[in-house]
Amino acid sequence: MFASVILFAQEKAPDLKVDVDVDKPGEAMGGDWMSNPLVWVIGALVLILIIALVARGGGSRD
Repeated sequence: MFASVILFAQEKAPDLKVDVDVDKPGEAMGGDWMSNPLVWVIGALVLILIIALVARGGGSRD
């Protein structure tokens, strides 16, 4: 009986439509730019530079 329940549950094929096209035309900024590793590297460098400038104290003080 258990086998017939499993077979009945798998009788209909799922109607899935999966779109894996990563180069969709017409999207802003050329697609999903946040997944670009170069964006993350540049962002990390800018963050490190800002932290270094703040930690240094701005240079010359009287």
